[in-house]
Amino acid sequence: MISSAGLYGKGRPSPVRAVEVAKTRGIYLNSHRSALVDRELVARHQLVIVMSAEQRRVMVEKYGAIRDEVVVLGDLDPYPIKTRTIEDPYGRPEEVFVASFARIDRCLQELVHTVARPIPVSAEG
Repeated sequence: MISSAGLYGKGRPSPVRAVEVAKTRGIYLNSHRSALVDRELVARHQLVIVMSAEQRRVMVEKYGAIRDEVVVLGDLDPYPIKTRTIEDPYGRPEEVFVASFARIDRCLQELVHTVARPIPVSAEG
């Protein structure tokens, strides 16, 4: 199961800039509404992806996530990085949305590549 939730604001629509930038990437957020993380949601998932180390700490301490099942998405960036955190573009200029969405895309592509990679089987079987 894949789902999306955040730490703030239930039922909010995506910011206009987010909708516009996402659309250029073939993602349509027009009908998207924010949902809140809760313990039950976290417990139903084997992997929780967050945007910062602070969010990882919150998932573990407040929502009971298993630390090894929470990944800071920025850690997967194949480009050289200055910070693990993927910048939250909310309320920021369009170029911040573009940069954040580009980084999210790179990191998600790396995640998919890693998860989809076949597991080598030894000669012993």
